[in-house]
Amino acid sequence: AEKGDPLYSVNTVVITGGRYSQKSFGIGTFSGIATKDFNHRILYTRYTLTSAKDSIIPEFEEKLSLLNCHDDFKVTKDSIKGIHND
Repeated sequence: AEKGDPLYSVNTVVITGGRYSQKSFGIGTFSGIATKDFNHRILYTRYTLTSAKDSIIPEFEEKLSLLNCHDDFKVTKDSIKGIHND
């Protein structure tokens, strides 16, 4: 976004919705593109980190595979980091 753009000052987006609202798919896909192509930083949160390895990490890995960019990220049990960006 550029100065003058209404979204220029937006730095946080909160996504909510009910069950089966496609939040995970839409945001997971967007996050992969945003981090790889636009150097965005994305923070996913869960009440407990141990549940991230069973939910957030595999969900995001699936989207990276769909986008054919899994090799652009380093995946561990508790984080995913882009290898070509900050």
